[in-house]
Amino acid sequence: MISDEILTRKQQRFLLKRQTLQRAWRITGPVVLVLLVLAGAALFFNYPLMFNPYESMARLEAGTLADSTLQLMALLLPIAMVMVFVMLVVVVLLVFAVIDNDRKYLAIIERLHQVRQ
Repeated sequence: MISDEILTRKQQRFLLKRQTLQRAWRITGPVVLVLLVLAGAALFFNYPLMFNPYESMARLEAGTLADSTLQLMALLLPIAMVMVFVMLVVVVLLVFAVIDNDRKYLAIIERLHQVRQ
């Protein structure tokens, strides 16, 4: 770690927290990604009407969809759209967090640059 006279305690804690997160994410990130892909594939094959638009269209054109299934799909579509927009809001909020962390990193770099001069 960098000595006390160069960085404040708050900046040192911030960097230590980020280092810990970076180490943990090297394992956690790929595991989460693989689990998401596997879950998506399982849902795609086990529930084709909910996750495979081609299957839904084929059954709709063939007239083999039950009325109750059509009603359920019509009910779930607005819920799915709301969830998509909630996810988009979450992504934008995460971008704000990333930008805030970048601002902190830039402040640390600027402080280190000033100390070296």
